[in-house]
Amino acid sequence: MFSSLIILSILIASIRGGKISRFADAEFKRIGWIILSFAIRFGLSWAAGKMEIPRAAAAVIHLSAYVMVIAAVFANLRLKGMWLIGAGTALNMLVIAANGGRMPIGMDGLRRAGLDVLPSFQPVASGASYTHELVDASTRVAFLGDVLCIPRPLWPPTVFSVGDILVMIGAFLLVQSVMVPPRTPASRRTRPGRTRPELSRR
Repeated sequence: MFSSLIILSILIASIRGGKISRFADAEFKRIGWIILSFAIRFGLSWAAGKMEIPRAAAAVIHLSAYVMVIAAVFANLRLKGMWLIGAGTALNMLVIAANGGRMPIGMDGLRRAGLDVLPSFQPVASGASYTHELVDASTRVAFLGDVLCIPRPLWPPTVFSVGDILVMIGAFLLVQSVMVPPRTPASRRTRPGRTRPELSRR
């Protein structure tokens, strides 16, 4: 879902006259931390059922990935949308920390999105996942978990959290602000046959 949003954001920015090459001039700080964060979460997901990691250690590793993102966000707060990305990441980190290092995920949303039949769901169903667990009676702040969904036949069918919504809005604003150059008074066109009044000199 996130990758689809980024692609859509880039397309919209391009239609608005933006250029993807402007990312090279954005001067992002600590971008490596964000990349490492994604790598950590991917690694934990891959390790489910293949490697034995103590739950406490997995929780620390999982939460550290979110700490990295928040640290990178603070280093780039001058960029539009970053505070929303930070707020959403913090909410996701809160619910994960409250539930022993795993993101609660709603079974109803999984069924409506058709994700409960995918092989990637099996570690969650069996409790082997290091990153997610099913919502049950013991789940804390479940409303902040992955309990929202885009059901089939809508695209892309997925489950997501309130924090994810903030992250995606922030990412959209970030892409637009970076790719699309800001409007300046010099770029505004005057109407045909009219000239801008000049200030009288005293």
